[in-house]
Amino acid sequence: MKLKIGHRYFDITEKDRVMFNCKVYIVITQKYFSEWNYANPLLATNKANKYIKRGVLVLCAEKYKGLHDREYDLYRFDMNKLEEMLKEEKQNGIKEIES
Repeated sequence: MKLKIGHRYFDITEKDRVMFNCKVYIVITQKYFSEWNYANPLLATNKANKYIKRGVLVLCAEKYKGLHDREYDLYRFDMNKLEEMLKEEKQNGIKEIES
């Protein structure tokens, strides 16, 4: 399923993970080419909070290990909830997600 993050669409599966580093939500399993190197897409905080409230983003048991063994929370996408949200958004005329 394609999800719009920023100005781009990304193919999202249940294997994709979103890391929260206490400031930004980063989709660490997706990459795009930006100017001279690859970058991970950043999920807007308001959008991520909306997805968490609706149950589209679910907290994983696994953690991401950063520098100095600091652990960050990882979230996964619940595809059933994402499909439900797709139907609601299409009815309201919002094109945030493509199937």
